[in-house]
Amino acid sequence: MNPILSQFNTIKISLLIYRICWKIEKKQIYSLITKCSLLQNFLISSLSLYFEKQNNILTLYKFMIEPILHMTERKDSLDVMYEMNM
Repeated sequence: MNPILSQFNTIKISLLIYRICWKIEKKQIYSLITKCSLLQNFLISSLSLYFEKQNNILTLYKFMIEPILHMTERKDSLDVMYEMNM
């Protein structure tokens, strides 16, 4: 099984992958920007479809406020989205 697909909180994993691509664009690593933009488009469309199909608001809320593992910062998915101006 693919570890990302079997991950319980798909929103968090998708946002973290999106954030990596966002940081690559911010650092202007030109050799990776086109691949990152394709990946970002895929992630956005996948998340949109997921949000349309998921009808349990409490589950979505739990996914969004679940902490992201980090050594020094305490962030959740909403903080990451805010950082990227999503």
